[in-house]
Amino acid sequence: MKKLIENFKLRKQERIAFKKELKTLKSDTMKAYQDFKKLFADKNKYVSLNEMLDWQDRYEALHDRVSIILQSKDFKYILRVFRDDLNMIIRMFKLIEKYRKRHNKPVVDKMIGSVEQSIFNINGVTLNKEQKTAVVVDEKRLRLIGAGTSGLTHACVGKVKYLIKGKNVPQENILFLTSSHKNAERINIMLENEGISPIAKTYIEYSMQVLADHGKEVPEVIDVDYEDFAESTIEKLLQNDEYKSRFVDYYLNFRQAGSVVFDFDDYEEYLQFLEEYPPIALDGTRMKNYEHLAVADFLYRNNIRYRYMQEYGARELDYDGTVYKPVFYLPDFDIYIEVFEINATGEARFDTGTSLVSETPTEIYRKRMQHVREIHEKNRTVMVDVFTYELMESSLIDHLQAKLMKHLTVFAPMSADALLKIILERNPFLIREISVVLGELLQLARDHSETWQEIVFLNRESMKTKTRWYKRNESVFSLLIPVYEAYINHIGDQTDTFGIVKMASETIRLQRKPLDYTHIIVDDFHNTNRQMLNLLKNVWDIVKDKGSIMVAGNDWQTKSGIYAYDFSYFTEFSRFFGHAESLKFTRVFSQGQRLWSMNARFVERNTMQMRKYARCEKVSPRDCVSILSYNYKKEDSKSLFDENEIDIMKNTLQNYINSLPNEYSVILVGRFKEDIVLASKMNLSDIPVKTVYDLDESADVVIIINARRHNLGFPDRMMGENVKSLFGIKPELYAFASERRLWHQAVSRARVKVAFLFNTENRSRFIEEYV
Repeated sequence: MKKLIENFKLRKQERIAFKKELKTLKSDTMKAYQDFKKLFADKNKYVSLNEMLDWQDRYEALHDRVSIILQSKDFKYILRVFRDDLNMIIRMFKLIEKYRKRHNKPVVDKMIGSVEQSIFNINGVTLNKEQKTAVVVDEKRLRLIGAGTSGLTHACVGKVKYLIKGKNVPQENILFLTSSHKNAERINIMLENEGISPIAKTYIEYSMQVLADHGKEVPEVIDVDYEDFAESTIEKLLQNDEYKSRFVDYYLNFRQAGSVVFDFDDYEEYLQFLEEYPPIALDGTRMKNYEHLAVADFLYRNNIRYRYMQEYGARELDYDGTVYKPVFYLPDFDIYIEVFEINATGEARFDTGTSLVSETPTEIYRKRMQHVREIHEKNRTVMVDVFTYELMESSLIDHLQAKLMKHLTVFAPMSADALLKIILERNPFLIREISVVLGELLQLARDHSETWQEIVFLNRESMKTKTRWYKRNESVFSLLIPVYEAYINHIGDQTDTFGIVKMASETIRLQRKPLDYTHIIVDDFHNTNRQMLNLLKNVWDIVKDKGSIMVAGNDWQTKSGIYAYDFSYFTEFSRFFGHAESLKFTRVFSQGQRLWSMNARFVERNTMQMRKYARCEKVSPRDCVSILSYNYKKEDSKSLFDENEIDIMKNTLQNYINSLPNEYSVILVGRFKEDIVLASKMNLSDIPVKTVYDLDESADVVIIINARRHNLGFPDRMMGENVKSLFGIKPELYAFASERRLWHQAVSRARVKVAFLFNTENRSRFIEEYV
């Protein structure tokens, strides 16, 4: 009885304490409600994202505590009295963003109406409602998201005009940055046309100004073609025996990323990959897969003769009833080699149509393996086996060699010189292809300014459980490091675009000299690299208490592959600068809805890209996409295109161009510089031709002239997105993600039509996706 009384007293005390807490929470909720009403009390005042976040920060703990209390099962009869009052804080948190937008809509209209309307006229173009909103709103952090030719640059110029002419902000208080010299020139011309001094700068120009303002010596900035530098350096380094061996090792073991069945989610996708990137052995034999290729090249370079996929001597049947054909037979040693496609746990990947309903692919494959072994036991023939997982672990060749040595196989290895000669005869463009990869890696190395020891350490730490990628990355590093060292020697006392921006960024960070900027505006922010981002962040850290930042961009159009541009700096802007308001520009001026929608559907297959919709000003013709195909089987492997094929391409292009209305402008777009050379050989002198990286202007018709599958095709595939992992960058999981943005960069420049020129023998996979 005594214990019961004590429990009753304890519960009573808890009930009193609980009721007291509820009264306190109710009082705090009422205070939050009063502040909520005060936030939106002035119907003529714009409520910024920052003000909303300040309110949320103040009452976040209250919201969290009330959320817990409302889920409590204790003292329900007491809680019932307070539930409606406490629910107010939950509803306010849930609805505040929607309420803010509803409150701001008429406020923005009034703000726009109160501005001298001539301010919204930029070079004879009147800004639309979305652009005007970006001009007048006063947000601490504002991101403008474009959906194509949406007028982002006009909005940025309009913002400057509004600040200087409408708000009397001194122009020295405005920092206007953009990534390219061409865009900076264009913006400054637009500003001058509005009677405003040119203030737009590239990051390089601003970095030079920073160093000069801080009394630092400004080094000369050299302009480098990183791919050309890598190519010329590789050719010199190949005179060195050690580098030659590394080069050959990379080609034989690591040149194709993601090449086994376990790298694919769909068997048809795997077969398509093998069709697009066929495994061709050093002796010219087409192999079934890359496991077979590894074995064949090992045998060939050790002067071991082999027969591939020929009938077994005793004419036995395979498990599926077909004639048994061992993968390899070594006639000089009477040894058979089997390659079993299983992973380290003994599992097969796909059901290829041979298994029964009740059997899994693994069960049927294990039976097949056992059947093959029994064939050799019955006929007393020597069989050695290797496995797909060994290729994935980069141990297949070591295991094969050890097994063959047990059976007294004689190896006569070719020299690196002999192998390199054979490799370059088989693939005359290999040095160029690898220079494209190393050129991009060289830029990533400059953008990620850690020492090589740190980079290699980070790579080993991140890849230590993934032997296959670890060894592959080590091989890539062995090729890249000498090129990087040669590059550092090349620039000497000078610097490059990465170096000058880094110097300015570090100067600002370390000296923390006061800056007068109250407004930072950045156009083309989707083309930003790590050094640019760091510079901008260091400026922002100094001015953020008194300043604001507005960035504009379109993540679909990031020029991946040059200057280490990374679209995620734009898509994840808030992660680097704090919570930002985002305005989506949905008006597209230069394309019709049909063409824009095709472009959007294509690029949005990658779920890491922003989702957008558009209201297009123009109407696309029904035939807005043209397929310019021809059929030609090239005999000469020494050139990308022989003279006959070039003539066919020229005639195909000329016929198409002649069919277009005379007033249509046309531009040819290629993926690589080789495509510029190709176009010059076609003698289409009146038609401009650009690589996708140099393409900044629009045309009525855009023709992609390199719509073929090849390592120098479109999409290009040498190493895939995994190269970024060398620098700790998380690779995009969607296939050809970077190439997809470049393709969109090309097709988005077409005002009326796009066309794709290709040989039906090797057309790009992008054509099927796009059409």
